[in-house]
Amino acid sequence: PQAALFVTMGGRKTSTTIYHAIKHNYKTLVVCLKSNIKTWADEIDLRFPEISYTPVFGSQKNKLDALPNDTQFTLVNYDGMKRSSTSRKVYDKFHKVIDKRFKDIRRIVGSVPNKIIMDGEPTAEGWKKLFGQFLMLDDGATFGKDYYKFLNKYAYQPPNMPFPKWVDRPN
Repeated sequence: PQAALFVTMGGRKTSTTIYHAIKHNYKTLVVCLKSNIKTWADEIDLRFPEISYTPVFGSQKNKLDALPNDTQFTLVNYDGMKRSSTSRKVYDKFHKVIDKRFKDIRRIVGSVPNKIIMDGEPTAEGWKKLFGQFLMLDDGATFGKDYYKFLNKYAYQPPNMPFPKWVDRPN
């Protein structure tokens, strides 16, 4: 199954995701910004102290070599993460990496059938940002795979604006 948790900061995305993984006994790889690894570790320690987790740092090779098989949660940052044998992956603060590393992330995420993307500000720069997030999540089932078809449906180019200025369509 796939899910997108778009909840504001402080809305308990992390603890909800941890609880769900524990309830279903998912071995989970959490891929997040390096600065959020401590947040995940602190949340597990605070709310689920009996649960095992491993933060993994270092180069891509070190990360792959260090991925544990005996902990329920592995916490790693986006840089250099290419593969793992976990049953679920969680992508936190997804909007911050989607544009810069789209091709690499799509290759990684596309192969994972059980994933969650989490974001406290998915539309911070307009609805156009949702296309990439959902393409990663469901391989085009929600908005299709053609970015320009998506833009033509949910945005428009105002007259007398420099190309390619796209503006969200009003509701």
